[in-house]
Amino acid sequence: MKLPPPPTNIAEKTVLDAFEDFRATLMSLGYSEKSIKSYYIAVKNFAMFSGNPRIANITQIDIQKWITASLSNVKNSEKRKKRMNTFHYYTLFVRKFLQWTGRKDLVVPIVRKTPFSEPHVLGENELEALNQACKDDRDRLIINLLFETGVRASELLEIRAKDIDLNNKEIILKNTKYGRQRTVFIGPRSYDILSKMIKSLRPNDKIVNLSYHGLYKRIKSIAKRAGVEVSSIRPHMFRHTFATESLKRGLNLSALQRLLGHSDIKTTQIYLHLLKEDIKKEYEKVFYNGSSSVQIHNPSHEKTSEEKTVETQNAGSQDLLKIKYCPMCGAKVIENAKFCFNCGYPIHQLLANSSLETVGTHA
Repeated sequence: MKLPPPPTNIAEKTVLDAFEDFRATLMSLGYSEKSIKSYYIAVKNFAMFSGNPRIANITQIDIQKWITASLSNVKNSEKRKKRMNTFHYYTLFVRKFLQWTGRKDLVVPIVRKTPFSEPHVLGENELEALNQACKDDRDRLIINLLFETGVRASELLEIRAKDIDLNNKEIILKNTKYGRQRTVFIGPRSYDILSKMIKSLRPNDKIVNLSYHGLYKRIKSIAKRAGVEVSSIRPHMFRHTFATESLKRGLNLSALQRLLGHSDIKTTQIYLHLLKEDIKKEYEKVFYNGSSSVQIHNPSHEKTSEEKTVETQNAGSQDLLKIKYCPMCGAKVIENAKFCFNCGYPIHQLLANSSLETVGTHA
């Protein structure tokens, strides 16, 4: 989205004063409060380091020193990884801000993010243990709404009673990461809890009236009582779990993208990596067939009468009416799924076609 030009006197303003004009511009374009805050934190970090100079006085050296000093004073590898990820966004935001002010002569190098690491997810037993460890309905609502909707923690904390439609089992999210309203659907456990709780709430009441820090501490406490690894658990882990579980159950990728509110489907595709164990098991079934050596098909091999009998029996079995691989993209299809989780191809239409002679194959 192209930003409108800044005031004509922007070059004479300090970085932080100029940001107030930038803030007004972002607000006029419909940027969310959270997005604007992210820009402010990044620009303020640069301003405080460089002495909050006037826009006209910023030099290339100021930018280089800011990045170098901020990254070089962190020795711990884990902390450095987090700092690099933070500065990836800081440099993106500061670059956009400075370009808007007219300082396109300044080069703000973008700090690269650290290599991708797969998101951690919760297992079925861990989810059940967390539910058992809940002390009250608010605990249960937090655990189940995060898991059954995949909402971000910040989105959960902004949901008000008036945003909930129990008749249609929907929640309208108005305060999202990218400022775009979206709808998510209420799962069975969340529905039962909300049906009881909402009677005592006024329309404008938040359903989880906590700060992010309060939510984080509450989830940690539940995890500790449940015997779940406390050091790794955090609100966003439920979002990862929702995404991977949705794909396992056959939800197509584009539908998941909309539910998660991702602007780019490439972000959603990250969760496909977490299905590699399922894919590996399917591979071993096909190539190893339960033995330690790979079975190579020999077209010249004459089938015995016994093999032909088994083949005939299998051909008539109901299992052959289940597609193993998507005929469109070749991805493994989850059993009983109506759509291919990778490309969204309508598998159920093939299953409905009883005249299929060959299923479970992909050229």
